[in-house]
Amino acid sequence: MDSAIAKLNGSFDNLIINAGNSNAEVVDMRTDYKGNKWDTSGKRLDDMTKEIEVLYYEPLPGEKGVLNTQYKPGDVRRYGIFPDGVTNWNLTTDYITTIQENSANLGLEIFFPSGIYNSEFNLYMSNVSCRFEAGCEFTGLLHFGGVIRKGDTEVTKIENVRLYGDLVTYDRFGTFYIDGLTIEGNIHVKSVPEKALNYPGLRTRGCHIFRGTRNLRVNDIIVDDIDEMGFSNDAAIEIDANDMNELPTNINVRRMIVKKSDIHGVYLMGNGYNVDEIIVEEFGKGTYRKGQTDNTSCIGADPKQSRELKGVWLNRMGDSYIGKISVNNADD
Repeated sequence: MDSAIAKLNGSFDNLIINAGNSNAEVVDMRTDYKGNKWDTSGKRLDDMTKEIEVLYYEPLPGEKGVLNTQYKPGDVRRYGIFPDGVTNWNLTTDYITTIQENSANLGLEIFFPSGIYNSEFNLYMSNVSCRFEAGCEFTGLLHFGGVIRKGDTEVTKIENVRLYGDLVTYDRFGTFYIDGLTIEGNIHVKSVPEKALNYPGLRTRGCHIFRGTRNLRVNDIIVDDIDEMGFSNDAAIEIDANDMNELPTNINVRRMIVKKSDIHGVYLMGNGYNVDEIIVEEFGKGTYRKGQTDNTSCIGADPKQSRELKGVWLNRMGDSYIGKISVNNADD
């Protein structure tokens, strides 16, 4: 704001243009003594006022956590989150909770500007919308859904989440207990081992659409690579549940693309799939879940079958459509 005020003062100085004696007269001005062209003083003052106004956005009634008023409501920088490539905003601050509350309670669309977020992003509230600018990437886990607790505490399920733009993570994309997740863009699990936050050096943990996920819509799911250690995943793209009553349902994906997988390529369970194409370019190059026991298995599958690595494995599916499946042989 100080720079705008300084420019405004400069404009006033340029209004002193016609001094017939020692008392300067302030008049309408079009050309200063240096020959610079200026608009009329009234218009110039209007322009300067507008410039000052855009440097300050008044906090909205009920808006939480406003720290930087030069950014519009909904912009994560307004609430202290910046793509600085260093800070894990999910663990070190309450800012992630704040932006979700503002979206859910005020109807704000949360905006993530382009850059590297050295952070996880866990979204666990209903009625939230976010927009991810091109070039926005997260080094940690992207997770969308509620939290289940055993015992007397009821399950928390979230609903009605809309995301715009590509979601890019160097770790893993996951869902859990969410009904109504619409992504107008792609999910891209990108292999950048040297920058991965949760498991440094690991070639991603893939994509896991899990228990209680219903009514998911996304353009493409793309996994660059997944490590043979198989942390948390049995396949590069895994959609399943450990409770047959809570299988993923109504999964709408244009394309599932696995570029490389040390383990299974794609493993699907559930009902109501609508998938145009599944493409697995390379799979089975490693050892299934290296270092684990022979009893380890894909969810809902026999351990022996699980050790036989597959490009695409459809298990306990019904009422589904898959237009085309392309799998390259692991031995090629």
